[in-house]
Amino acid sequence: MYAIFQNKDEFDAQLKRAETVPPHLHRQLEIVYIMSGALEIGVGTELYHLNRGDLALIFPDVIHHYQTNESDTGDILVINTDPSLVPAFKTLLQSYETPNPVVPSHAITLDTLQALHWLADLGHPPYEDVLQESYLQAILSRVLPKVELVKKKTNSENDLVYRTVDYIAKHYMEPISLTSIANALYVSPYSLSRLFSSTFHMNFNKYLNQTRLREFTHLIRMSNQSITEACMNAGFESQRTLNRVFQEEYHMSPSKYKKEMQRVQANITKPGPEEFEPVE
Repeated sequence: MYAIFQNKDEFDAQLKRAETVPPHLHRQLEIVYIMSGALEIGVGTELYHLNRGDLALIFPDVIHHYQTNESDTGDILVINTDPSLVPAFKTLLQSYETPNPVVPSHAITLDTLQALHWLADLGHPPYEDVLQESYLQAILSRVLPKVELVKKKTNSENDLVYRTVDYIAKHYMEPISLTSIANALYVSPYSLSRLFSSTFHMNFNKYLNQTRLREFTHLIRMSNQSITEACMNAGFESQRTLNRVFQEEYHMSPSKYKKEMQRVQANITKPGPEEFEPVE
């Protein structure tokens, strides 16, 4: 995984291997471009398949997840940006969503591909904020007309699925349980347990552990934190718990994963212009 540029609160661009990510949401717009292989993106109850050259737009505050097929895993460019960095589209991004987030490769223009390449190759030049805004607005001006837009549901804040995902996203680094979340959301633990099994197809503990694992692997890849520091900062109660959960999910130890990521990052290069050529 190659970190192209990161300011976690405003702008984050990464080239990385596609991986399975549990349902989550955030306040940023997410742009996903498939460099190679394939990826499935779940939005709400729908699942969309993306191949090389396809692009997906995930609007702010929309629950989504990723699924990968180990036999067809590839590289993806993931851009997260705060709506404030694209002021011409800020109101639209905050007030609307799209039922189908996929823009197929044949509908992506050459200048859109060039803007994606520029963002991937941006680094830290002078006036980088101005360049980011220009490239992002160029991309959105081209791809937004390609997707259907609908007004966001006004009751989303009261939806139990939304409130549950939002609560865990804000509190996963704290000692939380199914009962404590149920009490905070004023629902019964039984109702919450049913939601996890019916909507997320996993129990609460697995969902919480996957959320913490995602933060742990992010810290290992993107910072100089030790395994012990990342373990605590991701919300795990002990390194023993981390080791058990990590082995179940990745079939290796956290230390072996860290060494593997260091090796990958040392060998990976920025994508060249040919990576963004139109797919025939």
